[in-house]
Amino acid sequence: MKLRFLPIFVFGIACAGMVRGEDSFVVRTAAQDASAPKFVAQLNNGRTIATGFCVDLMRAIERSDPRIHFTGDQTWEPVTRLEADIQAGQLDLACGFERNHARLEHYRYLEPAIFPVQYFLVARADDPVVIASWDEVRALGDNGIVLINRGVLTPKMRALAGIKYDDGIISGKANLQKLLIGRGRFFLYRTPGLQEEILAAGASGKVRICSNAMFREDFYMVISKNAPAGMVVALNNALKNLAGTGELARLQQLWLK
Repeated sequence: MKLRFLPIFVFGIACAGMVRGEDSFVVRTAAQDASAPKFVAQLNNGRTIATGFCVDLMRAIERSDPRIHFTGDQTWEPVTRLEADIQAGQLDLACGFERNHARLEHYRYLEPAIFPVQYFLVARADDPVVIASWDEVRALGDNGIVLINRGVLTPKMRALAGIKYDDGIISGKANLQKLLIGRGRFFLYRTPGLQEEILAAGASGKVRICSNAMFREDFYMVISKNAPAGMVVALNNALKNLAGTGELARLQQLWLK
């Protein structure tokens, strides 16, 4: 009798193993401070919650592949801590990073890119300066100091020999306020996102874009090199699916216009 039921019993164990072995992925992340439209702070019943392009993208990925679940997207962190937490293994993923050599040492870049950005120079509204190239900024010498948020732009500016820059602050709001009191000639920042920083700094009507696009880059989701291979594959496939269905483009239209 036992032999008769053994195949059924073994088959049952195998099926149960398949169900239990179905991969699920808890992806640890955080909302990046001062990064609109990637993450946008909104008040909800007296509490600041994170909305924005990246939050909507994470929810779309979860719908695309129910095995994936993001956690931590309502916890705010500055970009420096976010990067440190990924490198220390406390977090898995960040949303909306551009590619550079330093980051390639620590992260995998998920494909496709999630949106393009352009960087422009901003000057005080009463400054008539117009900039067409980095050579023109270089020619200004000490009268052409460029304020940047410390982080990804620092190596870019370092590579531009002869450009005077100040990366002492990580906040766009603070850098715009610094610009307004004359502690720099320009502020370099990206669109989308620049108008939100201008509003946050109370600088509407006090500053203006004074250049062509100085850099063009793509932003990506990045994941720790220590993340499980299955998680990386699942996230890449979900992003490709969202691009193929038009959902990624819809989110870009919603948040990046």
